[in-house]
Amino acid sequence: MNNRDKDFEGLLVASGVPVSDAERSELRRAYETLCNLADRVRNPERDWTAKPMPSFAPTPHQRKPKK
Repeated sequence: MNNRDKDFEGLLVASGVPVSDAERSELRRAYETLCNLADRVRNPERDWTAKPMPSFAPTPHQRKPKK
């Protein structure tokens, strides 16, 4: 049993939710997919600095004077 298997089983036990064999299989596939995506994203060269989101303020349009 590798570490991912142990982590997955630990998550299921910690959830306390009864899981059928079919659900366990689907959850395991989803968990493996998420782990693989995380492995692709995590690398030492990645800049993890949080960058501020640009803020945009609408400019009010000029109303035409009433006649």
